[in-house]
Amino acid sequence: MAQTLINNLSYSTLDATKLSGNLPAISGASLTGLTSGLSQVDQWRITTEFTGNATPINSNWERNDDLFGVTGSGMSHSSGAWTFPATGQYLIIFTFIHQFDQTDGYTLFDIEGCSDGSSFNRIGRHHMGGSGGDHRTGYCNAVFNCNNTTTHLVRFTISNANAANSTKGSTGEQQTGATFIKLA
Repeated sequence: MAQTLINNLSYSTLDATKLSGNLPAISGASLTGLTSGLSQVDQWRITTEFTGNATPINSNWERNDDLFGVTGSGMSHSSGAWTFPATGQYLIIFTFIHQFDQTDGYTLFDIEGCSDGSSFNRIGRHHMGGSGGDHRTGYCNAVFNCNNTTTHLVRFTISNANAANSTKGSTGEQQTGATFIKLA
């Protein structure tokens, strides 16, 4: 009888007033492939300004401590190489504020990754030009597949055409830094 009732109702006339009796409970216990959200989110920044090149940026990093809370166990770094807390695909966003000296020039901002623990290759780049004391801001990003938390690493590099160019940093706000988000 219930099936006949359902077959006779059109979708446009099916509303809560047409339902009566005991309705079956719906359980999500047998659903698979669902997650409760992002399992790893971390954000770090450079605390002080520096001039010239950095291959890689290996000092003055701090985790964002202003209205931010790391999700998961978070990233770690040693000598400029970043280690992932778990395997998976990560979105990496490298942001920066840069000041050019009084001469024309350019700066390359790179995200580099490796799968063997030592041989880094560029996986993301931003090319920025400027002159005359210009301040510029930019970012580059990459999706990185970490299959092994020991050998799959990333690092961030800056290459200046003019050694007097400076990369900005701050302990109170995100100027130059990186965000790591585990996608899957």
